[in-house]
Parts: sequence; structure tokens; C-alpha cells
Amino acid sequence: MLRERRGFTILVVLVIVTSSVLIATGLILTAQAEVAAGSESQRAVQTRATAWSGLQVAMLRLNRQRDEILEGRQPELGDRFEIYEADGRRGLVRFLPVTPGGEVLAPEAGKLDLNIATAEMLVDTGWLEPDLAESIIQFREQMLGGHFRAVEDLLHVPGVSVEAFFGELEDLERLTDRLRDDQDIVERMQARFGGADPRGLVDLFTADSVEPALQRDGRRRINLNVEWSEELGERLDERFGSGAGALVQQIIEDGTEFDDDSVITGVLNAVDLEIEAWPEILDALTTEAGEYHFGRVDLNCAHEDVLAALPGIAPDQAAQIVRVRESIADDQRWSIVWPVEEGIIDREAFAELAGRLTTRSWRYRVRLAAGEVDMENEDRWIGRPRIYEAVIDLSGTSPRLSSLREITMLPIAATLALSADWIEEDDFDEPWWDEDEQDEPPGEGVDELTGPDEGDLLPPADGEPVEEETILPGEQAAPGQETGGGARRPGRWRPR
Repeated sequence: MLRERRGFTILVVLVIVTSSVLIATGLILTAQAEVAAGSESQRAVQTRATAWSGLQVAMLRLNRQRDEILEGRQPELGDRFEIYEADGRRGLVRFLPVTPGGEVLAPEAGKLDLNIATAEMLVDTGWLEPDLAESIIQFREQMLGGHFRAVEDLLHVPGVSVEAFFGELEDLERLTDRLRDDQDIVERMQARFGGADPRGLVDLFTADSVEPALQRDGRRRINLNVEWSEELGERLDERFGSGAGALVQQIIEDGTEFDDDSVITGVLNAVDLEIEAWPEILDALTTEAGEYHFGRVDLNCAHEDVLAALPGIAPDQAAQIVRVRESIADDQRWSIVWPVEEGIIDREAFAELAGRLTTRSWRYRVRLAAGEVDMENEDRWIGRPRIYEAVIDLSGTSPRLSSLREITMLPIAATLALSADWIEEDDFDEPWWDEDEQDEPPGEGVDELTGPDEGDLLPPADGEPVEEETILPGEQAAPGQETGGGARRPGRWRPR
């Protein structure tokens, strides 16, 4: 009996010890999991701060090149910024190819703005059938109140597939780690590019084409679509010399109404003014009210399919513009008249294009990877980097982000979207946003497509601008005025 009791006691002790070991092991594993989760959370916060610092540097660097933009030249960015060094690691931001040609800056003015396009213009790009073009216009007017807030809104239009929007999804998968785990993220990105041709509608269209109404010297353009006044006459005399104001006054009194920029070119043709005088005149004058122009296409960077969509430009002329512009002299590049000077478009046909062209892009789409790399090998990331896409807006008093979203998992999201149930055509009578939740469609300010983590990336809206010498996560350039507002211009930008 005693022997049995001892055996039972030993068994109980063994059970207790085993249970204690299991509990202790479980606690250790739980603690390790919590530590790992905390470490991963900390890494995510650090990565977002690194990305934000990189965007701050990018905005400051582009902002310094406003004079180059006014001269019709494209700004330069560079392909990487080193943010910090610590414990053998380096916080790095690498700018990834974002255009079909592999550039890291995509000027939004190089695309056709969905908010000014007609169905005919959409068809003339060669990328859309008439029925689908009409559906896009109908969607814009009935569902969005006449205004696309982001190019991604096209994905809600019945008939616009994910593949039509992004291009071949098989190519899009090159962005993921599933293709080649040993391949650098930039190499995978570059594998998706490699030519100048657009891959999908996202490379052709935009809702972000806006520019300040400025002359080449930074002064405000002179609006002729107003009642005549002595002040208007004085501005014309100051810009073009004594007597210019009286000449324009006489033209207005003779019955000319400057209600469209084409009227200005019509007058120039009517008086048979030499073409050499056109650039200064068309750069200085406008018929649009407000401090901003919308939807103008940049001659110096637009794809030929975009140029061919503009009234007055035939497909062969669009192709010739693209061929010739690489050799255009700097003293021509700033003016929208250079295709006429080069004999590509005649001066009469050019009248249709007035008010639709520009040579200056003020919003740029960028794509970046942010994370840590080994100081001995910057081409390999420590952990998985996060990838962001942003639109940098230089049109206001200070550079700001027009949109921002994380696209690390974009290929997977695009694949899932293939099976999503998009709205049907008979749903056009109802808005696709929740009217109970908000008064306006999504899209104001930072892009509503931003994922749940991106809110942590954006610092408070009332933060101070970061100085170029001090690259600190969590600070923000002062936001510019909303498009169409009363923003004032720094430096050379002298409001008149």
C-alpha cells in the first residue's frame, strides 16, 4: 500500500512538473511573440517615419527648381536619400520607376485630365471605344458631380477592368516577392518597365493636372476676360510697352469678347502678327479667372497618344512633336508656340489648342521604397521595405502632398479586384459614396485610397515646414492653399 501511495505521489509530482514546464514554455513563447510583435510594430513605425522624411526631402528638392519649371524644363530628383545610420544599418528611401520609360518623376500634366476630356478626346487616345468613353463621361457627370478626384475612380466605371487600368497583371506581379526572392525591389520594378509606351489607362489619364496662372517671369498672367479698366490698361502697357492697353481697349470696343484663349490667337491671326511675337503674348495673357489653370497638357513630356487627343493635333503631328521636342532649344522650350515655330502645326489650327497646352508641370507622381539596408550592401533590405506612391504638388505657396497611399500589396489587391463586384450601369442614379457619412465624394486633400496605416505616416496638418538641413520624421511642410484658392507666391512669384 505504501509503495502504491509513493507511486501515486511521484505521478502527481510529474504531472505538476510537466504542467509547470508547459505553462512556463507557453509564457515564454507568448512573451517572445509579444516581443516580436512589438519589434515589428516598432519597425513599421520607423519605416513610415523614414518614408515621410524622404518625401520631405523630395518636396524641398523639387521646390528649389521652380525657376527651371517656369522655363519649361523638368526638375531632377535623384534615386535615393539616406535618412539615418545606426548600429550598422542605414535608413534608406529609394525612388522607384514610375513612368513607362522608367523615370522616377511622372509629371501629371503629361497626361490627359479626366475632368476636361470629352468623350471624343478619350476615343482619340486610341485606348477607349466610344461606348466606354461615353460611360466615363456619364459616370463623371452623374456619379461624381462632374469631377474625378483621383484617376483610380476609373476603376468604378462599368467596363473599365483592372487589367485595362494597370496593364497586364502578369507584369504587375513583378512588383511582389513571389517572382524572385533574390531580386532587388528596384530590379523588379524596372522589369515592369522598359519602353515609352503606356501599359494601361493609369499611364494616360490623371485628375491632378493643375498649374498656377503665371508668366515666365513669375508674375500673374493678365486676364482679358474682365470689364475694361484703367488698371488693366496699365498692366498691358507695363508688360508690352506704351500703347498696348489702348490697342486692346479698341479691340474690345469693336466687339471682341475675350471669353476663351482661342480668341487671343484668333486676333493674332487676324492682324497677321509675326509668329516670333506670339510666345510672349500667349505667355502673358489669359481669359481664365482665378489663380490656377486646370487640365492643360504639357507639350514637353506628354505621350503622343495624349497629344493626339487634343483638338487640332492629328496622330502624325503628335508623333512628330514627340520626336522633335528632344532637340528643342532651351529658349523655345518654355513656350507653347514651339510646334508652330517648328512647322508641325499651322497657326490657324493652333487656335483650337489655345488654353489646352502648357510647357510646365507642377504636380509629380513618385513611388518610393522605404526601410533599412545593411551599410555594407545598400541593394539588400533588412526585412521587407514598404512601398508608397504620392503626388507632390508644387502649385501652391509651399510644396505639399496632393495624394498618398501605400502600395506594398498592390499586385495582390489588383488580383483580388478581378473578382470584385463593381457597380452596374443601372446604379448610375445613386452616388457610390455614402451620403449619410459625408457631404462630398471622397478625394479632398490626401487621397482617400490611402490604406489604414498611412494615417500614421502623415504628421499633423498644422506642423511647421522642415528645414532642408534638418530631416526629421514627423514634421510637415505647411500645406498650400486648396486649388483655386487665394494662395500667394514666394520668391519670384509676385502676385499682380
